[in-house]
Amino acid sequence: MHELSIAIEIIETSIKIATSNQASTIKEIEIDVGAISGVDYDALCVALDSAKLNSMAENANIKINKIFAKALCENCKKQFEIKEFEYFCPFCFSLNIDIITGKELKIKHIIIE
Repeated sequence: MHELSIAIEIIETSIKIATSNQASTIKEIEIDVGAISGVDYDALCVALDSAKLNSMAENANIKINKIFAKALCENCKKQFEIKEFEYFCPFCFSLNIDIITGKELKIKHIIIE
């Protein structure tokens, strides 16, 4: 379960940011996770709950934004949502696509006190 190592990194990074800003508590951590990032949302939630125990983020509200996967067809120039690993244009069926969103995995912001 690589979500645990991701969760630990998110909590450690948030703590570093909070500490560098002389905070004593992390109130909220907001994360963007793309649909095709390779991260399981439910597993990440469980892992974050474990990773934040006994830290300044222990009582933090964790908010995870699910970012839909979108792509642009290089042939017909239409934008579309990628569904269930269908990496082709649903309009012209080209495989020549450019993924715009959906690979994200980042801390969007934290609220500290």
